[in-house]
Amino acid sequence: MSRTRVQLFVLFFACTRLIFAQGVTAPRIFSVVTSPTVVEGQTVSLAVTVTGTAPFTYQWKKGTADVAGATSGTFTLSSVRLTDAGSFTVLVANSAGTVTGGPYVLTVTAATAPVIESISFPAVVVLGDTFNLPLLVKGTAPFTYQWRKDGVPIAGETKEIFSRPAATVADVGTYSVTVTNPVGSATSPSGYVAITFPTRPIIYESPKAQTATIGDAVSLSVLAVGSGARPSDGEASNDLTYQWRRNGTPIVDAITRNYRFTVTAATGPRDAYTVLVTNRQGAVLSEPAVVTVLAPVVPLIAGDPASQVLRQGEEVLLTVNATSTVAPTYQWRKDGVVMAGAVASTYSKPNASVTDAGAYTVVVRTGAGSVTSAVARVTVLPALAPVITSHPASSSLPPSNFVPYLSVNVRSSLGVTYQWRKDGVPI
Repeated sequence: MSRTRVQLFVLFFACTRLIFAQGVTAPRIFSVVTSPTVVEGQTVSLAVTVTGTAPFTYQWKKGTADVAGATSGTFTLSSVRLTDAGSFTVLVANSAGTVTGGPYVLTVTAATAPVIESISFPAVVVLGDTFNLPLLVKGTAPFTYQWRKDGVPIAGETKEIFSRPAATVADVGTYSVTVTNPVGSATSPSGYVAITFPTRPIIYESPKAQTATIGDAVSLSVLAVGSGARPSDGEASNDLTYQWRRNGTPIVDAITRNYRFTVTAATGPRDAYTVLVTNRQGAVLSEPAVVTVLAPVVPLIAGDPASQVLRQGEEVLLTVNATSTVAPTYQWRKDGVVMAGAVASTYSKPNASVTDAGAYTVVVRTGAGSVTSAVARVTVLPALAPVITSHPASSSLPPSNFVPYLSVNVRSSLGVTYQWRKDGVPI
């Protein structure tokens, strides 16, 4: 081949390579997994997504050293050890260039042995009922479990919670569980599970008779046990159900052991309330509780507020004594004008001024009507200058560390100020 033809071939090859190179883009790291924190023994992966022209080559590094075999876009460590913690980078390359990703800091914390925080045993289980033994464990997961009965491992009972869907007599015994992880193990305290036979409900306390008036809130309750239910269980203990009745007719939605309602005009004057307590073994009806509804009557004022003569700065104190079959409401008036906020049986106003003088009355009201008290006249006189009722006492003390104690008693309708003097000079 002639020299000229060789030169032309080399030039053609270089141009072709340049043309192809113009279609190749250098790698660019598009996304990464953030720096992880894991517990020793776990598996962790670092991964990168790369854009650019494939194919790519990868090399993961820990610090400045290559990680042997870590030559793909995902770098995985199984059963991480504390010594695996460190700063990682990845070199990604193709024919057009190289890019470095990272650093990605891997933090490895030490695994801890299991610690059994709590385990719950039922006080008693009813034959045929479900029972569970809930467990709270702290430490480094994953855990394995082995439940024991009377010290012997129970075949197949290797879950976190021990459960029986229907208790039998064979379930009576002492239970415990051993929890294990790669670091160590822990065994729970033992607890005894007793099985009792189901019984019909027993009502220990029937609802009580009450007296009320229109607008009052009435609360009825029943205390029953059965099938292992305990009185302290509150609403719907175990499998007990409740149905309240008024005069023998079931009350809609009154299905808990407590029944509360407000007395209205539609409430009967002597309605009888009962509750039917039921479980799978039978039912029992409570004794009736009769709620007697009293008709409201106009209140009676047994003691009118008393008139007062007081000095400016003293307290206005007026009280009315009213009797009624229902709790009445009160409204005080001064010179016939309603006093805002004065709605109790007693009206008080400290530090009276001359503007507090006037004629006071109070209206006492129930749903049946109202009654107005007699007028209580309040007279407010000007304040008097202070009067010393007890002067400081003279004393003779030897030189010592004792400090003389002097006091004065003053009568005044207003607040007073004091200024002590020694040899006529203010102290």
